[in-house]
Amino acid sequence: MLFSSDDGAVYASVDETLAAVSWGAAINALPDTDTPFQTDTTSALRVAMVSGELSPVTELDMLNGANRAALLRPGGVAEIIQFQDAVLADGIYTLTNLLRGRRGTEVFTGGHAAGDLFVLLDGVSRRGLPLSRIGETLHHRLVGRGGELRDAATNRATLAGRDLMPYAPAHLTLAGEVGGDIAATWVRRTRVGGALLDGTGDVPVAEDEERYELVVYDGTDNVLRTVTDLSSPAFSYTAAMQVADFPSGGPGRIAVWQISAQVGRGFEASADLAFAP
Repeated sequence: MLFSSDDGAVYASVDETLAAVSWGAAINALPDTDTPFQTDTTSALRVAMVSGELSPVTELDMLNGANRAALLRPGGVAEIIQFQDAVLADGIYTLTNLLRGRRGTEVFTGGHAAGDLFVLLDGVSRRGLPLSRIGETLHHRLVGRGGELRDAATNRATLAGRDLMPYAPAHLTLAGEVGGDIAATWVRRTRVGGALLDGTGDVPVAEDEERYELVVYDGTDNVLRTVTDLSSPAFSYTAAMQVADFPSGGPGRIAVWQISAQVGRGFEASADLAFAP
C-alpha cells in the first residue's frame, strides 16, 4: 500500500486506485532521436514489468492516445512515449513503433539509460493538488503485504507543475548574419486544443496571455541579455546589441520560452548564433 505525507512525519494511505500502476524498468537505453514528431520505426525499448502487463494496439488506437507511458530518469525527468507493438519473450517486453516526446517532452528524448523507470499511464488515476502546492515536497512510502510503515524507505518528490509548463516554441529561426540585425522568430504551440484537423489557422493560447522570455547566452551558457514580456513570437537582435553582448565575438546562442502565469517558463527552444571563425 502507498502512503503519502506532506511533512515527512504524518502519513496517510493513498486510495488504492491511485497506487494500482503498471510499471517496470528499461532493460536497454532508449536511443536518442532527432525527429520526435515522427513515428520512430527503428528504435526498440525492452522492458521488464514488475506489475501489470503490456499489449499491442493498432496504429490508429496509438494515434488516438493508447499505450501512453512515462520513461523516467533520476531526478524526475520523464519522456512521455507511446508504443504500438509489444512482444513478450522470456519475461521481457520489446516495444516498437514508438511515438516520442509526447506532451511537450521532446526536450527529454535524449540521455536515456538502462534502468530507467517505466510507468504505463493508461488508466492511471491522478491525485489532484492545488497550484499553491507547487514547490512543496511530498514524501511517499510503499509498504508491501505484511510490512510496517516505519520500515519502508521514503521517496521524496518536489511538485514542479511540469504538466502546466508551456511547450517549447517550434521553428525558432534566426534570419540574418551576425554583425547585422538578426530577426528571431518562432511559432507558438499549445498544451490544450492543439489539433488543427483541417491544417489551417492558429492553435489557441492555453495560457492567461501570450508572453515569452528570450535570453542570449555566450558559449559557456553565461547570460548576456534577458528580454522579458515579449507579447509576440518575434524579436530583433540588433547589431548594436551584438556588439554590447559579444565585444570579442562568439560563440553564443538564443533561447526562448513561452511563459505560464502559474509556473513561469515553459520548455526551452534554442538556436546557435553563427559567428565567423
